[in-house]
Amino acid sequence: MGSNMGDARANLLQAVAALDATPGMAVAAMSDVFRTEPQGRRDQDWFLNMVVRIEASARFSPEDVLDALDRIEQRMGRVRSVVWGPRQIDLDLLLLDGITYHSSRLILPHPRMHERAFVLVPLRQVAPDVLIRGQRPEQWLSGLDHTVDGDRIWQA
Repeated sequence: MGSNMGDARANLLQAVAALDATPGMAVAAMSDVFRTEPQGRRDQDWFLNMVVRIEASARFSPEDVLDALDRIEQRMGRVRSVVWGPRQIDLDLLLLDGITYHSSRLILPHPRMHERAFVLVPLRQVAPDVLIRGQRPEQWLSGLDHTVDGDRIWQA
C-alpha cells in the first residue's frame, strides 16, 4: 500500500485498520513504513509504502479481495485521474495463497512487483520466504539497482 497525499502515515494506518475490520479478513503482519521516490511520474511528493499480510476467508475469490480493497480506497477518497500520479491511498493485491490468476481486472502475482524495490523491501519483512515466479523477495532485490538507507528506498 502507498500514499503521498495529506497525512500519508495516517492514511496507511487507516487502511490497515479498515482491512482488519473487513469481515472475513484479518491483518496478520505489517512491514515497516518506507519513504520511496515516485516511479513513473517523478514530479510529485515521495510515497510512504508498506506491505501488509492479511488472512482472508477461503470463501473469498481473488476478485472478492480486490473488491474489498477497492471499497476501502473509495471510502478513503481515492481518485483515479492521473496514471502514476499522487494518491490518497493505493492498495494493490500482490499475491494470494500462491495462486496464479488472470482476469480483465486482476493479475496474480502482481505483474510488476518483482521489479519494484518499494514492494520487495517491505515484502521481505512480512513474507521473506514467499516465492514470486520461483524466487524469494531477496533474490529479486539482488538484481535491482536500488539503495535502502534507513526508511528510504531509492531505485534507478
